[in-house]
Amino acid sequence: MSSTSEREALVKAFEKRLSEASDEAIIGMLEEIRESGESYMIPSLVNLLFATRGEALKQAVMNFMVDVKIQAAAEYFVSAIQNNPSSPDLYRLVSVCWQSRLDFSSYIDLFLTLLCNADLQTSIEAFSVIENSLDAKSDEEVKELTSRARSMVEHAAEPNKPLVAQLVKLLENFQRDEW
Repeated sequence: MSSTSEREALVKAFEKRLSEASDEAIIGMLEEIRESGESYMIPSLVNLLFATRGEALKQAVMNFMVDVKIQAAAEYFVSAIQNNPSSPDLYRLVSVCWQSRLDFSSYIDLFLTLLCNADLQTSIEAFSVIENSLDAKSDEEVKELTSRARSMVEHAAEPNKPLVAQLVKLLENFQRDEW
């Protein structure tokens, strides 16, 4: 069995285990996974945020995801955001993005789009992701982002316009601490 097919088998077995388990059992599994989990488990766990599951499980998954330290997980998070653009649970994963220590600066355009077009709660979370990503951007990139954000204010969804305008102000005033 090749490493790819081994991984696929592990993913399928893990997904089966999750689909057959109760919310309480999965919450218990999260503690196990926290100690000895592997990266192949992350996409399946992220998908639980968008599944028809209880609030306690979704909160436990969010708390787990915030602690993930594998930078490659950012790609899984972004993919799930892109694949679930109209989910009422989208804000949960966007919230995880800003609360985690992962770097989402290369995905800042996605979060700018969410800031402009998503529901208000998701928009607020996207604002925080952008704000947390600024230190990883060069002065030139911040200037470009400011220009893009400024041009998006008038096209943003009505309840999000003040947030987009606030981002423009934040970007205009953004100054790096010089050492």
